[in-house]
Amino acid sequence: MKRLFGNTNKLKWTLRTAVGALMTFASTSAFAGSAEAVAGESQAMYYFLLGITGLLVLLTVSKTMKVLEMAYEASGKERRKFNWNKINGAMLLVYMVAFVGGTIWEMFYHGGMLFPESASEHGVLTDDLFMVTFGLTVVVFIITHILLFFFAYKYKGSPERKAFFYPDNNKLEAWWTIIPAVVMAVLVITGMKTWNQITDIDQEDIYTDVEVFAYQFGWSTRYAGNDGELGKTNYNLISGTNPLGVFTQEDFNKKSTELTEEIAMVEKRIVDLEAELLNTPEGTEDYTKVQLNIEEQKDIWDNRTAHVVRMGKFSKEMMNNEFFSPAKDDIIERELVLPVGKTIRLNFRARDVIHSAYMPDFRLQMNCVPGMPTQFIFTPRLTTEEMREVKGDETYDYSLVCAKICGTAHFNMQMKVTVVSEAEYQEWLASKTPYFVTQHKAMIEEAPVTESEEAMVANF
Repeated sequence: MKRLFGNTNKLKWTLRTAVGALMTFASTSAFAGSAEAVAGESQAMYYFLLGITGLLVLLTVSKTMKVLEMAYEASGKERRKFNWNKINGAMLLVYMVAFVGGTIWEMFYHGGMLFPESASEHGVLTDDLFMVTFGLTVVVFIITHILLFFFAYKYKGSPERKAFFYPDNNKLEAWWTIIPAVVMAVLVITGMKTWNQITDIDQEDIYTDVEVFAYQFGWSTRYAGNDGELGKTNYNLISGTNPLGVFTQEDFNKKSTELTEEIAMVEKRIVDLEAELLNTPEGTEDYTKVQLNIEEQKDIWDNRTAHVVRMGKFSKEMMNNEFFSPAKDDIIERELVLPVGKTIRLNFRARDVIHSAYMPDFRLQMNCVPGMPTQFIFTPRLTTEEMREVKGDETYDYSLVCAKICGTAHFNMQMKVTVVSEAEYQEWLASKTPYFVTQHKAMIEEAPVTESEEAMVANF
């Protein structure tokens, strides 16, 4: 045995390899049998075991070939050498067929899931532009990968051939620089034309304005009433009864009163804390806590005072009925309803952090930034009912979601979007009570109002 294998370690290694190969075959059979047994219960487990089986088969083949090489060497015969370059080259050809073929199959089999039909007119243009880019990319992808794997096979290592030193080719480099540059320029110019076509909208064609307001963690919408104009807004007016900060005379007065009362409460709290500080021994932990509380209350006082100054500026510059009146008939809802075939301008605002309004069916996404209103103009082309027919799903609804990770409940920021006919849209608007009435009816009844306000309330 020593003469046959040369040394004891080689004998042990060969025996271990042989035993390992036998165990691999045994485990392979066991796995295959197990996979077949559970296929009816769990398809996922079946494919998992099938993958493990394939891996074990590859390991078995590798070990077996290694044992054969060592057996030839141990018997004194000329060691049989496998041409691994040829084997790897052939395997790369097999992988090329599987990879490219699988890619093409995947595009045809699951391609329809990538792009459902667009529900907006500009979405059709966007999809066409994407398909041109995607088609060109796919063709280049397939050609380059076929060449990649074929060259790996054709120019595999061989002792009969020496690698050719080919440091550079200016002509070749110029071609593979110029051609992609020209293609990229064409795509960019086409994209710019499409973008200009999407954004170059005549303002007179806009049917109505709708505001979409984002906050942690939800959405609100605001529609213009009979006057066709959305009321002015400002973050300084945001409160529990006016979450969107809409300008109305009542909200302005109420906010001013709230700020005045808050300042008075903070001033009283500061006086009480200063009195407490006088009765607290210096250098103690309690003394430090009281000092910190006083500083905190002073910061609150500064903040509320600055807010009052801003409100005073509004009262001097904007305190007139013409400024406040557009908000009187605004409608605030928790759903987005749009008329089909009409050009809509969506105005986006945010209260707290950056959100992103994303409406995938409409190919629409726009950031909602606090203090920086944004907008997007588009035209719905399919009603909700029509899209349900397209998808073959009677329960399908459009949705508006947040595409920014804006906090712990980000996942819950979604709102139903409904597209209806123009007549249904107007009927829906007529069925809603304006914000001015719903939010301020109690205040109007308790406090005296002007004749113009009484007349406006009577009309609702």
